[in-house]
Amino acid sequence: TLEFVAASDVYKRQTYKQVMVHEGDSLSQISAEYAARFSGMSSSQYMDQIIYLNDLQTTELYSGEYIVVPVYH
Repeated sequence: TLEFVAASDVYKRQTYKQVMVHEGDSLSQISAEYAARFSGMSSSQYMDQIIYLNDLQTTELYSGEYIVVPVYH
C-alpha cells in the first residue's frame, strides 16, 4: 500500500508494528520514540495516527495491553 506522508512529502509503504505497553509508558512517550524511528512525522502527528489505528477514546494506556503503531518504509 502506498501512503502519503505529508511531513516528508514522499510516498512510502506503510506497515504496522504491535507494541506492548509497559508500566509507566504513555502515549506521548511512545509516539515520540516511534515517530523518530519509523515515520519522519512530528510526535503529535504520529500520536494522531496511533489514536486512529487503535480507535482510542482517551490517551490513557494500560500496562500489558498492545497497541498498533504505523511503520513507514
